Order: sequence, then structure tokens, then C-alpha cells
Amino acid sequence: LAAVLLGGGGDKTPEAGPPTNIEAPKPTVEAATTGQPGGRHEVGAAGPDTGSLKLTLASPGSVSLTSTSGFKFDWDGTGTLELVNLPAGSYRTKVQPPQGAAARSTLDVTASKTCSFSFDAARGSDWEAGACD
Repeated sequence: LAAVLLGGGGDKTPEAGPPTNIEAPKPTVEAATTGQPGGRHEVGAAGPDTGSLKLTLASPGSVSLTSTSGFKFDWDGTGTLELVNLPAGSYRTKVQPPQGAAARSTLDVTASKTCSFSFDAARGSDWEAGACD
């Protein structure tokens, strides 16, 4: 009787059941915003104070355009991007290659004109102006 009380005698620790497969929470990974594909995008109504931009990239990357008036457009860098009827003025850009640092620059939209710009990171960190029609 003493052995049962002191050593716990007949009590056995319950055996652990089969391990349960509890998945650890997966880390939240947000996909990079790639933006809209190239092509023609009508931004606003035509008027004497609007112009258009045609943009091309020499190598893959995404581009964000913003203005102080609150305009924002994200482009995935594919094809040629044509933004039609933008209010004339200055637009900030951020070109983000798949790897490496982003290049920040500005573009100017000229009223009643369509201006072309291209960006080639191998040539520098600024847009190269093309023709304005």
C-alpha cells in the first residue's frame, strides 16, 4: 500500500496521441504592385490645358507617375504607355527595376501636345525626351 501512495504505483501517465499537424501561420507576403499594362489610357476630357505622354522602357520595370494635383498612375512597364488628356504640368516618376534601386525623375506635360519619353537605366536615371507633336 505504501508503494502505491509513494510511487504512484498504478497511475500511468497518458501516452501522447499522434502528433497533430498544426500549420504554422504563413508569413504575409504582399505581391508588388505592378500596375496597369501599357496601351492607350484616356485620363481626362480633352481641353486646351491638356496634353499626352507616350512612355517606353528599355528594360523591365514598373513606373509610378504622380502630380501635386493628386493624379496617380501605376504602369507595369509593358509595351508603350500612352496617357491621353493629362492636365499640363510636371509629373514625378519613379521607375523601379525588378532588382536594384529606383530612379526618380520628372516629366512635363505640354498643353495641346503629345510628347514621347523613353527610359534606359543603362544610360542614366532620367527620361530621354523624344518628339513632341
